[in-house]
Amino acid sequence: MIAAYHEGEMVAGGIFVSNGVYIRALILASLHQSKTSRDREIIGQANRMLIWHAIKYAKETKHKLFDLGGISPSSDKKHMRTLAEFKEAFGGEHKECYYYFKIYSPIIKWWMRFRGFTNV
Repeated sequence: MIAAYHEGEMVAGGIFVSNGVYIRALILASLHQSKTSRDREIIGQANRMLIWHAIKYAKETKHKLFDLGGISPSSDKKHMRTLAEFKEAFGGEHKECYYYFKIYSPIIKWWMRFRGFTNV
């Protein structure tokens, strides 16, 4: 996990998983309750710094591939398009990726359907 703090408050964080060859951003999160444009700028820069540190770590530990996770540049949801733009700003290349979920818990199945996952 990598976290970014500003004035003693965590403003961004990320959980990354690795098998020693590939490293992937599993969860990226930041504050959304910014009051001013300055707050938004600080949080945005904290997110960039967080990913920069993760990429630096991946390079230092000789990982072959750094994966920021999926993007949805043509999504109907504005926040998904914004997230895609943020990730694309780091460069890299698009790769086709497929996900497989096997969920046994009815509660988790309900939650995933509620969150918009299909075919659950």
